[in-house]
Amino acid sequence: MTAPNLVTDEIVEDGARALAADRGDLLAFEGKYDPDGVLKARRESYRRQVRAVLGATAMDLASRVRETDQERTAAMYEGARWILRDDGMGELDEVVAHDAGVHLERMDTNAWYLGIQVGGEVLQVWIGAKRTKVTATASEDF
Repeated sequence: MTAPNLVTDEIVEDGARALAADRGDLLAFEGKYDPDGVLKARRESYRRQVRAVLGATAMDLASRVRETDQERTAAMYEGARWILRDDGMGELDEVVAHDAGVHLERMDTNAWYLGIQVGGEVLQVWIGAKRTKVTATASEDF
């Protein structure tokens, strides 16, 4: 698994310069005369160290975000029959059901019925279209 590309060359360079300064090795980045390539090797060493730390941090962050999302999803489904979400303007945006039976049926031209059954309870979603506008209404039938 690869980490998200959060570590840019600019961030690595800034970190390497800060690390060198912290260690009192300003010559690694400020020195101009380097016939043997010693300063270049020291600069690359600092860059490698910074990449390793930042890469591990990015991987850890991505892993924690994934775990949090998985925990949130598990908690959301725990004990839930289904979940209806609207778009904030009163329109149906999403229907999520876990361990459910689904019945989708075309009732007429541009009209569909979606029934979701969980544990003997049924959620009915009616979907219709007029010209290009699609509407959906949901009702819980117990």
